[in-house]
Amino acid sequence: MRILISVFFVIIINGLVNAQSVKLSSKRNKDNSVSINYEKDSYGSFYVVTKFNKLTNSLDSKIAKVVNGRRGRLGCLKPMDSNKCIDYSYTYRSMRGKPNAKIDTDFTYILPFKKNTEVYVKSLAYLGTQFNEKEPENWTAYQFFTKGEKMVVAARKGLVVKVIDEFKTDTTHRYRFKRSKNEVLIEHSDGSLASYKGLKGGSISVEEGQIVNPNDEIGLSDRYDKKGKYEIRYCLYYLDKEGINDIYSQKKHTNLYAYIKPLFFTKKGKSFLEIRKVFVADCSEELIMQEFSRREKKKYQKAKLN
Repeated sequence: MRILISVFFVIIINGLVNAQSVKLSSKRNKDNSVSINYEKDSYGSFYVVTKFNKLTNSLDSKIAKVVNGRRGRLGCLKPMDSNKCIDYSYTYRSMRGKPNAKIDTDFTYILPFKKNTEVYVKSLAYLGTQFNEKEPENWTAYQFFTKGEKMVVAARKGLVVKVIDEFKTDTTHRYRFKRSKNEVLIEHSDGSLASYKGLKGGSISVEEGQIVNPNDEIGLSDRYDKKGKYEIRYCLYYLDKEGINDIYSQKKHTNLYAYIKPLFFTKKGKSFLEIRKVFVADCSEELIMQEFSRREKKKYQKAKLN
């Protein structure tokens, strides 16, 4: 039986650094300063780092900033001699996420499935090792297998920053790894990102820019290939401060992201997931509302009464 290889499965997050979702432009001002402005076509936070290849009459050798809005000012070059222009040229890199993410390792997530769904848990290997990538020390990613097609839900409140819903599962072949998978990416308030990968084509019910709460429906689980069981691939990660200290001097295979081993709430209570074990999804109002504002709590409780 033929087993196909379709360019490696992208849980290898480093590739994101090459996708410039942020575009910069510059403008000379009347006072001889230079404004560096940005526009971006994606939701969520991006860290932008500039490098000035040529810079005279200014001391600002680097501008680095997290940008959230669709457009705005990244920074401004001030002239040392206000009677002279600044001569400059620059390059830049943009990376999804925040380098100052404040991760709460005690935060409790729900399993990304409806209450009472049985889930078999396996760990995902870091496929970057197939391409001479060094596995991150804290690499954590899961395969959640279900008996048949199941509804996938948000494990935590957050902003939907990316939706890919364009692939249909090829059930005529078996694959070792496959890049063409539907995905929902959610950014959380602490700066972490959750990837829900392998959703059924046409089933995704959320949009980019939408706020989702725990237990909100995202889409349906799907088969991986001809022999594959129904599954979702899930991982949590954040932009690592140490990995981007000097983005321009990084070695080719430096890991830009760190990974989180989350605490999950299941029928067994709150715990880290054991690999090759079955867990049953569970949820509670307390977990759903744990990041709600007072106003959101009142709105949620009022909706339950109607």
